[in-house]
Amino acid sequence: MNDWMLKAFSQFKLDVINFSHRDLLYGKVVLDKEKYESNLKERPVLGQMISSNIIPATDLNKTVALKPYTISEVSGKRFGNKPSIKVGFIGVTEPWPGGTTGFVISDPAEKVKAVLPEVRSKADIVVVLAYATLGTAREIIKQNPDIDVLIAANSVSAPPPPQREGKTIFVYAMHQTKSLGELRLYLDEEGKVKDYLNRYISLNRDIPDQGDAAKIVATAKVEIDALKLKVAEEEGAQAPEQNGVITNNTGQPTLNVNPPKETTKNAKETNKKAPVGAHK
Repeated sequence: MNDWMLKAFSQFKLDVINFSHRDLLYGKVVLDKEKYESNLKERPVLGQMISSNIIPATDLNKTVALKPYTISEVSGKRFGNKPSIKVGFIGVTEPWPGGTTGFVISDPAEKVKAVLPEVRSKADIVVVLAYATLGTAREIIKQNPDIDVLIAANSVSAPPPPQREGKTIFVYAMHQTKSLGELRLYLDEEGKVKDYLNRYISLNRDIPDQGDAAKIVATAKVEIDALKLKVAEEEGAQAPEQNGVITNNTGQPTLNVNPPKETTKNAKETNKKAPVGAHK
């Protein structure tokens, strides 16, 4: 997660975003309590982020704690006898060392177990969003069999096929959104899940870029390239070459790219004198 992503996501209607351990470093910045209200105003999507097992390690007066779950109400004509249904989303992430990020990560399966009864009492359908390996995702389901849907992600290039474990529908998101995942739930007359369909829509050249999204990406690329150039100049990454020697400002030894001729000559003579099998 970074500022460009937050600003971009804020331009579109998103019901929920799961906060993962990969978001910790920047999370410390945007969840700073003194700046949170202004950050939320500029990046409204912050209010849609959830995590039940990422907890500020310091005083809550310094860092805003994310909501453990959120409830969304959906209206439609295919909900049986109900004009609308409520969907509860619980967010968790794989355990990971918090380090100096200012957060700690508790066991995801245990956290879901603690939050699930409250969410179940408020929602018709409960969905867990988990940034987790296949093993951790299955452990969450094993300890919480009352989950309706678990959607997992963890940089998996080839997601496992959708499956149903007990009552829980279990699907994986495609890495880097190279394909768009679509999960359709079919409900009975009481609004309970009776069947499902999962598919991946390949985002290839046959699907044109959305105009607004393309503009956001183009603007971000220009800003990022400019920032990279500024950082490179400040760190002396583009070091000058003088008399065949590349100088740098990082405290590392200089690298002579044109060794003296006598050094090369001596090396050749040494190689001639070395007996066969002497080099290991």
